[in-house]
Amino acid sequence: MGDVYRVQSNYPKAIEWINKSLMMAEALGDQKRIADAYISMSIMYYDTHKSNDKTEAYLLKAQAIYETLGSQEGLSLVFGNLSSIYLDAVPLLH
Repeated sequence: MGDVYRVQSNYPKAIEWINKSLMMAEALGDQKRIADAYISMSIMYYDTHKSNDKTEAYLLKAQAIYETLGSQEGLSLVFGNLSSIYLDAVPLLH
């Protein structure tokens, strides 16, 4: 639901649902869903606040979990998103 609200630009609702998802995943001990929620939260901070520090922090949390799980798919999401924030932080040379 969080991603649906994000696409609709209803960011407060998106964050609310992502947090609900994260809390449920934590209660269940579902590491993959916890990492997925961190990815969603990182996208929210990147899209709405342009907060590279918070975006990176969530991505690094997800990375640690995906590495533990051996999830290549999850790591590809992390690395793709990290590359976006790192590219934003460095002016490109022409």
